[in-house]
Amino acid sequence: MFNGKNAATNCFNNPYYRAWLSGMVENWARNYELDGIMWGSERQGAFGNMIGSNEDRAGLDKATCFCEHCQARAKEAGINFDRVKEGFAATDKFMKATQSKQRPVDGYYVEMWRLMLRYPELLAWEMLWTDSLRDTYKLIYAKIKEVNPKLMVGWHIWHNNSMSPIYRSRARPAGHRADVGLPEDCDVPQLRRRASGEPHRHQYTGACLQMSQDRSCWTSSTVSSTMRMKSLWRRSL
Repeated sequence: MFNGKNAATNCFNNPYYRAWLSGMVENWARNYELDGIMWGSERQGAFGNMIGSNEDRAGLDKATCFCEHCQARAKEAGINFDRVKEGFAATDKFMKATQSKQRPVDGYYVEMWRLMLRYPELLAWEMLWTDSLRDTYKLIYAKIKEVNPKLMVGWHIWHNNSMSPIYRSRARPAGHRADVGLPEDCDVPQLRRRASGEPHRHQYTGACLQMSQDRSCWTSSTVSSTMRMKSLWRRSL
């Protein structure tokens, strides 16, 4: 964590964790009769956690990850870790003031932009986490296909995609995962009733339906559940 203590989360840049993940999916692919393996991940980087879009890890005392493995990768990418720390400390101050209802003169939105412009390392650190996650996806996919090429491998789409512009902007548009060079056989979006609020629910369910129609790997039960969810939303108006 930021304060140097060990966190309860795992780091995608930790070689021991990556080796454990690789061994786990190899065991599943080699020793069990499976149709496929899906990665389920409701996680984001430290900046996303900081601004409270994940309540369990909101705040500087819980945001991750800042370990030596992340710092080493950041150094390779030319990211100044001292500036990262300054940016997160400033964001923590802003968030604590926000939670105390101390509204900035220019409003919360402008003040958040001011922080990101003053400390672009905040977004660089978030993207570093994203790139590490994508590398983990590639590792998992390659290992499964090495053991059993017939197994389908898919990635879970967190419903935070429809609520957080920062989370969504670092992802790819629906149906275009190839844009970031990520191997896959299927997408599995998570649907929750009104999870994204009124303005986005039709957009989210519509994207899910479009993906299900475009990708032959989707099962009929997945498409049906999406249709049932959209029907429930319509009846709730």
